[in-house]
Amino acid sequence: MRILLLTTLTLLTACDVAAPMGGSLADGLVQPVTYDGAGGSQAYIIDSGDGRVVLIDTGLDEDAGPILDALADLDRTADDVAAVFITHGHPDHIGGAAQFDAPLYARPEERPLITGEQNPERPFPNFDEPEATGLDIDVPVADGEVYGFGYRTVEVFALPGHTAGHTVYLSAGVLFMGDSASATSEGELNGATWLFSRDTAENDASLAALRDRLDRERDRIHTLAPAHSEALLEGLAPLDRYLDGV
Repeated sequence: MRILLLTTLTLLTACDVAAPMGGSLADGLVQPVTYDGAGGSQAYIIDSGDGRVVLIDTGLDEDAGPILDALADLDRTADDVAAVFITHGHPDHIGGAAQFDAPLYARPEERPLITGEQNPERPFPNFDEPEATGLDIDVPVADGEVYGFGYRTVEVFALPGHTAGHTVYLSAGVLFMGDSASATSEGELNGATWLFSRDTAENDASLAALRDRLDRERDRIHTLAPAHSEALLEGLAPLDRYLDGV
């Protein structure tokens, strides 16, 4: 089994303001990549501790320039990417995936979006014809599965609502939430944005189910990392407050 080693964690907000973790993840490194042109959409680079890295999403840019630049800062290249985990198949999360010769991990429900066979389901109709992306899922993942890379693991949680196959990943105490949630400037959590989501009520129900599953082991989680906003560093507390108000 490959497991993932992370050595320090520094999280950047969508406004390029640092949100340092200090000593809360002394043995880990997670490097976010911010895409200002996509509302701050982020990809994440996780150091596997064996000279390789794992990506969570690949941002908007088809050339993956921001990710490649961030990899270069870490003395890594595209060849060092061991796996790409996709939270969901919207263009601002799969844009750079073709630049990496690494297996693409996602839930099978996301395949029509990832391949481009289907347009995103949203409240307003999209009359554009779907366009093939040239991508496909190499490793279909399922809820509850755990994948190892280096010295850490990536755990899979199904979280439908924003899209049918939206997925949240947990690694080294960081819950990578994709577009299932976002953070406010006051440090509070909101659910998926209605304008871009398939079913916000389903998303909230999925968040509640996830909170229930993680409740007994909440000490494992110190950071919530939505894709389009800053990370929240209070463990599951922001999720508790959001769900208590729904």
